[in-house]
Amino acid sequence: MRIDVFSIFPEMVDAFCSDSLLGRARQSELVDLRTHDLRTYTSDVHRTVDDPVFGGGAGMLMKPEPIFAAVEEVKPPRPLLLMGPGGQQFSQEMAQHLASDIAQSGGFSILCGRYEGVDHRVREHLVDHEVAVGDVVLAGGEVAACLIIEAVTRLLPGVMGNAESPITESFGAE
Repeated sequence: MRIDVFSIFPEMVDAFCSDSLLGRARQSELVDLRTHDLRTYTSDVHRTVDDPVFGGGAGMLMKPEPIFAAVEEVKPPRPLLLMGPGGQQFSQEMAQHLASDIAQSGGFSILCGRYEGVDHRVREHLVDHEVAVGDVVLAGGEVAACLIIEAVTRLLPGVMGNAESPITESFGAE
């Protein structure tokens, strides 16, 4: 299964997913994890990915241009999930759906938000679902992305040593 992650800190995701169960799944080619640095898709010398909030307000938003450019060039598998505190609560049921139904169609992608979020045009035209990992606010979506990647990957056939393990776990019988 292919998983693409778009972030301004892709090395955070890559490092987390390089060891233990996830690292072995990648080495065995059960998971094809591709991380993409959104700064690569900027057009200015400073590699700017943020913009002031239009209409006022605190903080900065992620600019839409680098995100659109990255998705257009990479052509990642769908759905594209946006990590954000206002999204649908991630659950074991969602992990199972991504590991079974979505895996059969090729995989999924994750956009890691930062700052005060992403420009509304990204939500409107690119994002398929916004997902939250709890009633918390994080500095960015990378930690949330790692949580989702691990929860989904461990459910894929051949990843865990014992195929019965996911079934007998706390949320396995749902």
